[in-house]
Amino acid sequence: MIGVATDITERVRAERALRDTIVELERKTEELESFAYSVSHDLKEPLRTLEAFSQFLLEDYASCLDEQGRDYLTRLGKASARLKEMIEDLLVLSRLGRRPSAVERVAVSKVVADLVAAMQATVEETDACVEVEADLPDVLGDTAHLEQIFGNLIGNALKFTDDERPLVKVGVRDRTGGMATFYVQDNGIGIDPQFHERVFEVFQRLHRRGEYEGTGAGLAIVKRAVEALGGRVWVESEPGAGATFLFALPLWQEGAAAVVHRSVT
Repeated sequence: MIGVATDITERVRAERALRDTIVELERKTEELESFAYSVSHDLKEPLRTLEAFSQFLLEDYASCLDEQGRDYLTRLGKASARLKEMIEDLLVLSRLGRRPSAVERVAVSKVVADLVAAMQATVEETDACVEVEADLPDVLGDTAHLEQIFGNLIGNALKFTDDERPLVKVGVRDRTGGMATFYVQDNGIGIDPQFHERVFEVFQRLHRRGEYEGTGAGLAIVKRAVEALGGRVWVESEPGAGATFLFALPLWQEGAAAVVHRSVT
């Protein structure tokens, strides 16, 4: 009996130590995310000033500058605009890092339909075909996270293509264990398997900046948003064979929101 009591005591201590470690990690993560948000927010004002005055100089004093001087100002304006995009993406990342305090039933079909409608200009410009499976299952989450997930993935599918007519498919692969595995598939340039993990890191680009627009933060935002909702994301792809991004999210079940709300309060 003494040996059994000792084992139980050691297990209780180990579990308590693990809980304390998790709490400490969560606290440090919150501090880091808060710091990232504050820094990103504070950088916006001086950057806005830099961008504005470089544009004023180019518009009002272009005749006083030679070709090289005008080129320098144009480069400064472009660099400021790019930095502004990166800061905006950092702000999004910091906001999506934590699980929403209030989750609810989210109609995925409506989220996707609204996003595709908002991207209609790009769809028409690229002559793309976007196929969305009917009756996508509802999930437990929040609309803002779902919009970032599907919006970035569909946007990337329309962007990273050499095909004359991009084909994007959105659907659900399976529903098991209380989770729905969604997919966004394209016929684009594909991704080498050695980069399947790297593409989800922030500001990671596999191509030269001039080839495709963007900061390289889109997939990092997707990963952060999926994980904040208790899911996971991965990619299946080969170079030149398109890409299929898959992510598992909790299915909506009656009473689920109440249970989650109690667990996070």
